[in-house]
Amino acid sequence: MFLTDEVISPLLVNIAFLGIEEQIKHYTETLFIKCQGLGLIRYGGNLVVAHEDIEVVQKCQDIIRESLSDLCWELKPSQITISHTLYICGEEEPGFDFLGFNIRQYEVSKNQSKLGFQTKIKPSAESIRSHYCQVAEVIDKHKSAPQAALIRKLNSIVKNWVNYYSTFVSKKTFQDLDNLIFQKLWGWAKRRHPNKNNFWICQKYWQTIGENKREFSGIGKNGSQVRLLRHADWINWSKQKALNI
Repeated sequence: MFLTDEVISPLLVNIAFLGIEEQIKHYTETLFIKCQGLGLIRYGGNLVVAHEDIEVVQKCQDIIRESLSDLCWELKPSQITISHTLYICGEEEPGFDFLGFNIRQYEVSKNQSKLGFQTKIKPSAESIRSHYCQVAEVIDKHKSAPQAALIRKLNSIVKNWVNYYSTFVSKKTFQDLDNLIFQKLWGWAKRRHPNKNNFWICQKYWQTIGENKREFSGIGKNGSQVRLLRHADWINWSKQKALNI
């Protein structure tokens, strides 16, 4: 079960959640065996209750509703989600989103996992969409700006986003984002030179650097070369101290 509140201040929610946690812990003590393995994760105005038995989760949901009702607070149905991490639960797809991540389990053979499933944590669809929209907005706002200025702005955004997700299952997501951003940048370059052919545009904005071809790169005011960081390559590039971001 995933609970979030977007209206009440985080401070008040945290105070309320402290009381809710105590009530849930008291409930688990009354059914110790059945409630073994119950997980509570709280961050800001977000709360996750995890257990293999849906009846236990539903009971926790009732405790949360009653506790908030005593405080004259009522959450909308959209603010409480019950989902299974492996199977479809009602109308909910497997998995749930939490703090920008999607947590989900996938069935695999016994050779891959004795449990018959693997847990994967990756960027949520909403986080991916929001990140791409931020990148696209920056590109649109730099229609006539020098290429180096655009690259420096994008690198800051890419670095911060990738650092947050790089330790999880994000490789395919990073590659997909790089492809989308390439298409956006190609449109940016074409609009700047409507009378030039594709080869000329590619030669002007995408350079060969070392063994890497088609690097979106340009020359800054100080004469140094800057290149756009790819999401998929940022972890390796960050180790290169000579890289000028």
